Amino acid sequence: MRGRLSRVATPERGAATGMVSGVNRRTSPAPRAPRTLGRTVRAGGIGIVAALALSGCQWTSPITTAKQYDPSDGVSGTIGDVRLDNVLVISDAKGAPGNVVGLVNNGTAEPAQVSVSTLDAGQQGGAPSAPIAVPAGAAAQLTPPPGQGKALTLAAVPAPPGASMQLLVRTQAGQTVLDVPILPAQGPYKGYAPAGATTAPTTPTAPAQPTAPAQTPAPTESGAPTAEPTTAPTS
Repeated sequence: MRGRLSRVATPERGAATGMVSGVNRRTSPAPRAPRTLGRTVRAGGIGIVAALALSGCQWTSPITTAKQYDPSDGVSGTIGDVRLDNVLVISDAKGAPGNVVGLVNNGTAEPAQVSVSTLDAGQQGGAPSAPIAVPAGAAAQLTPPPGQGKALTLAAVPAPPGASMQLLVRTQAGQTVLDVPILPAQGPYKGYAPAGATTAPTTPTAPAQPTAPAQTPAPTESGAPTAEPTTAPTS
């Protein structure tokens, strides 16, 4: 009996000798790792989808800075290696003469002969304007500044200022049609009006003179109006 009792470990004795007591001890569960991995993966996937969607806009929408445009009043065009820049027509009225303004860049190895006409006149076999010669590899104005050369003139413009017209431009290498604006000879184009064209100045209208009020007869001393004398008829 004594030997058996000596084998029973009391809580104090078990703790001192390292023996496990008969009392069951509950252990707390190990802490779980925070659920951040799944959220990170989902957020990354959403970011990738958004990036692909935004980058797709570049494939469907053209880049504005890459588009060709005319930073001037006129239009541009090409005939082979001959380039036309800022082409427009200066005229004061429909049916009046018009000067063709613009710059020609000749990128060929031979002089270029440039002439113009309205599209209707060209299709009907009408004679174009007198051509201007542009040296090889050089540039020239279709209508130079006043006093610096001969203008390239159309005999009659088919539309009024503010509208546009179709201009047929020809060289020995080919031809092209430009939809050019028609502008009046004002502002920076004041000196480019066709010879003999005059813009009638607007005369301001004089203001109407005020009418004088009607005069009323002056009253008599008694204040009563005087009656006109009547002549009795004679028998």
